Amino acid sequence: MFTFGTLGAAGITPAALLQPAAKHAGVAVTHIAARDRTRAEAFAANHDIPEVMDDYAAVIASPVDAIYVPLPPSEHAAWTIAALRAGKHVLCEKPFALSAAEATEMVEAAKDADRVLVEAFHYRYHPLFARVLEIVDSGVLGPLQELDASFLVPVEDRSNFRWQPGRGDGALMDLGCYPLHWVRTVTGEEPEILEAHAEADAGGTDAAMSARLSFPGGASARIHCDMQADVHFEAALSVHGRDGTLRVLNPLAPHLGNKLTLETADNKQTESIPGQTTYTHQLEHFLAACGGERDACPTSGLDSVENMRAIDAIYAAAGLPPRQHPPKDSTSGGIPAMERGS
Repeated sequence: MFTFGTLGAAGITPAALLQPAAKHAGVAVTHIAARDRTRAEAFAANHDIPEVMDDYAAVIASPVDAIYVPLPPSEHAAWTIAALRAGKHVLCEKPFALSAAEATEMVEAAKDADRVLVEAFHYRYHPLFARVLEIVDSGVLGPLQELDASFLVPVEDRSNFRWQPGRGDGALMDLGCYPLHWVRTVTGEEPEILEAHAEADAGGTDAAMSARLSFPGGASARIHCDMQADVHFEAALSVHGRDGTLRVLNPLAPHLGNKLTLETADNKQTESIPGQTTYTHQLEHFLAACGGERDACPTSGLDSVENMRAIDAIYAAAGLPPRQHPPKDSTSGGIPAMERGS
């Protein structure tokens, strides 16, 4: 039996880990800690997690095979590195870290520990994106010229960490990391940031961000993200080549519905790609990597560092500083004080 411990009682945890694990006879989520034991106990009772621990450090010290880290981004590096040094594999939510420097430390810790560390870009493991790459690699589009990627979703609760400086705040961090990853994955190249424009509040949190990128192979890209209350959900990717265009509706969560439209000078075809949930596919790949197939998870290692490097560069181009940690504060029960809202 392959076992997980989870840090926090995050809202994403049931869909991202618990439900896929429940479908797999060889996987169990056995340990949890949250901001307080009462909350952890309630979450554990609702989701049949047998062991409730007093703090995150105790979960890491428990006899589990892997740790799931769905905490605010400001806590990813510290707890991920602690888990790796304890000999655990780690599935870490996106965005991977606060900066490329932190991401590098995390990746180096995984190498030193000879453990698997995967960034949870779940979309990448669904058959939809495999089909996208198949089409691009076939050459039917011709040389790539322009990509356009967007992810918009309202985040109305201003107490949410996405609006809180010091916790990994900002639309680029939470939303824009996806379209950035889409265009990097499709081109297979690392971008230069040509320009970026943010709509930021008084605290420096970007409510929206747009950026223009160029790639060594000659393609350019535009990415856009927005978490303001008045936006309507959108997740879309367009890939324009000399000889055709590929449009992808809902690359983010294709199990909820998706559509690929491939248009060339003499043909137009539309298809929908079936599959299980993105999280189910992600778990299968993670297990394969932990079982020795270390190339089973492309959203790891240098890929995570380069995505954070591009995020750092976009913030700089927009005239905003990289995301910062909160001021030093006391800790309680092994849980950093700024994190205990999870």
